Amino acid sequence: MENSRYSISEAREIDLKDIEEFFKGTDYILRNKELLHWKYLGNPAGQARIFLVRKGGLKIKGALSFLPRICVKPNSDRFLIMQAVDAFLAPEARGQSLYSKLIKYSTSKLGMPIYGFPNKIAERIEVRSGWKILAPINSWYFPINIGQLLSNSKLRFFTPLLNSISKIYAYFWLNMNQNKVELRKINKFKNDFVVNGGYLYIERTAKFLNCCIQQRSATHESKTSLGVR
Repeated sequence: MENSRYSISEAREIDLKDIEEFFKGTDYILRNKELLHWKYLGNPAGQARIFLVRKGGLKIKGALSFLPRICVKPNSDRFLIMQAVDAFLAPEARGQSLYSKLIKYSTSKLGMPIYGFPNKIAERIEVRSGWKILAPINSWYFPINIGQLLSNSKLRFFTPLLNSISKIYAYFWLNMNQNKVELRKINKFKNDFVVNGGYLYIERTAKFLNCCIQQRSATHESKTSLGVR
């Protein structure tokens, strides 16, 4: 899909280097190269599909990605569903209906059920593009061990200080007594979990849950609604 200045296309694996450079120049969480590779290539259900907005057919100015999830239907076979994530446009590419075009192009190429947790701005655009809001989701704010974010960094000697900040945050935000506040290392899941009661749900294997723990420890943005196309 093209217009006079921008084009939209699906990324290939050889584009990952350019995607790295694009996010590196932003304040978005995926500016971390290792996180980007883990999230897009290390998904237990398969590799992500990424759609790009390029200026002049070359420089990346926006991206929208979809992570495969295995959905389990009671008394039925498992099937694949895609979760929309990491929608981001460079400031100079905003206000030109590019996000709406990016959504329509990517969903037409995927051809399978899609769900997501858009923010309020994205939600309005996605509803106009045919998405349906199923239900609002409460925002939860919880303390994370901030020092984990520096575990592989040259600044890791600041880890004890940042962990102390986490503890102070937990005390005041959760209105708890200080002697009851405790941050512990998360143990990896060893077992798969099955949801009973006739519900449709995303498969909760140990491998998938451990993958999600890594993502949640590095992601801080809250989501407020659930959209499904």
